[in-house]
Amino acid sequence: MKRARNERGFTLPELLVVVVFFCCFALLTAWLLRPKSYAIQSRNAARWTHVAAIAQAVNYYVAAHNGELPEGLSTSTAAITSASTGFDMCRELVPKYLDEVPLDPSGGLDLSKGDCTDTASTTALYVAGYTIAAPDDHTVVISAPHAENKEKISITRKY
Repeated sequence: MKRARNERGFTLPELLVVVVFFCCFALLTAWLLRPKSYAIQSRNAARWTHVAAIAQAVNYYVAAHNGELPEGLSTSTAAITSASTGFDMCRELVPKYLDEVPLDPSGGLDLSKGDCTDTASTTALYVAGYTIAAPDDHTVVISAPHAENKEKISITRKY
């Protein structure tokens, strides 16, 4: 009498069932977690934090200068940048009222070789990715134009 051969391993249909199950499980997990939306929410949260920090730095400046707004603020919306066409935070706010220039998570660009120390050998070159305006003498509007999912990120403060 012959003994049945002891077979090891899985059959092809068993392997296909397991592979299909794991693929469905991975797709369901990815759909439920939606990592892209979490990344967008994280970037927008960083933008809110940066806009609030800029507003707080302006607040500190105003308090220290007898209610005067920083020089260079205009009534029209200007980019926060080291370029001559924008508002340069290094000139008035950094590092005295804000540790560093906040950069937008997806729209900011740091081209500097140094920081805002304003020494003769280093000058900060940056595009923060945020805008600032002073539509009247005692109001400042700070915005994040690169906000995602149509979210409006803006703080208006009266001083």
